[in-house]
Amino acid sequence: MGMISVIKRPLRRARDVFRPRGSSTNPVAEIADAKNMTPAEKNKQLNDQEYKARALVLRSYPQYVALNLSDVCTVCCGFCRYNFYTPNKRMVTVQDLEGQPWLKHPQIVDLFCGMGESLVNPHFKDIFRFFVQRYPYQDRGLSTNGTLLDDEVIQLFLDDASWVHVSVNAFSDETYRELMRSKKRDHVFEAIRAICQGKKETAKATPAVTLSYVAVRKNIEEFPDFVDYFGELGVNNIVATNYTTTDLDLTQNRRLPCSESLLNHKELADGVYERAHEVAKKYEHLTLKVPAPEGLRGPFPSNADVFDGEVCTNPWKTAYISPLSEGRWMTFCCTYMTNHSPLTAYDYDRPFDEVWNGDYMQWVRSRSVPGKLNPSCAFCKSRDLSDSANNEARKRAVLLGQHQYEEYSGLEDAFGEES
Repeated sequence: MGMISVIKRPLRRARDVFRPRGSSTNPVAEIADAKNMTPAEKNKQLNDQEYKARALVLRSYPQYVALNLSDVCTVCCGFCRYNFYTPNKRMVTVQDLEGQPWLKHPQIVDLFCGMGESLVNPHFKDIFRFFVQRYPYQDRGLSTNGTLLDDEVIQLFLDDASWVHVSVNAFSDETYRELMRSKKRDHVFEAIRAICQGKKETAKATPAVTLSYVAVRKNIEEFPDFVDYFGELGVNNIVATNYTTTDLDLTQNRRLPCSESLLNHKELADGVYERAHEVAKKYEHLTLKVPAPEGLRGPFPSNADVFDGEVCTNPWKTAYISPLSEGRWMTFCCTYMTNHSPLTAYDYDRPFDEVWNGDYMQWVRSRSVPGKLNPSCAFCKSRDLSDSANNEARKRAVLLGQHQYEEYSGLEDAFGEES
């Protein structure tokens, strides 16, 4: 589904709120104690206020930004929906970013947002240095598959990264080759060792090293050995997630069948995760996060249960930007990236405020509160999306969300006046 532009009545205009009469041209500078705060701290204070007020048009900017720098990947993970064969090979440059002054406002900048491998971009090192030099107060890092980590990049991370997140997903070489379609397992393991060793030699706490492990039937029994090996190396966090097929038609663009989902191997998964927890106890520095046993059970949640009475913060505080692949988009969470919901068109030659406060983002914010939840959000906490019942419910939810947006007649009627 592409971005839907049919609105029966105009939504609140960004220019009416973004620069109110009597305000400065930089509303973020108006908050208390601004002189003693970084741009990110100023923005956070204003952004928190606007989130609390449930503002629809924001004077603040996202606190967390994830930027795709490349849409080319170096592995072909069986559990990933990324279409390995159709990248357009457009790379972000420093010049693109220099034209985006709003980038001074986020506190956290992740140089990856879900598709491709950022280290493929030949400008990556210059982009990383750009953020270090221009916005030294920000927390920055990278999520990577690790296959292109080299000595220079590792040193950049040891000097100035807040975190490094490596997607590994296997322990044995055989399983790594089968799941990742790559022969770089030893290179990835050595790069992780080098980062951990560099931290020990300099006695630095950063970058925090996190490894992710998408658990399927093929790799689940290796997981305790994986935890033991990397716990001894000194990684900070290991996060396991169960394989879920988040495409609306289940296995589209994925190479692993639904039978690989641990939904079909509940007792095995529970036992393996319990053993992994016992292994992790040997390493005080290691935090292990695995799905709870009930994570493989339970019904598809209803709209009323999704946020447990809380308001989702993402439409106010988060932006995922990928001006690369077909459609060139901005969204605010992985759910919207993977459920084929309407996405907001965006490219670096377009003012960010037009997108951040555009009609669609206003509508999403108005529907991200209890009782008015956007149906597309409903599967955010579903237990296992490989469950056919969950998949059918998700299809209905996304289509309903699309219909509601198409028929939407105005924010004032649905949400009320802004505070």
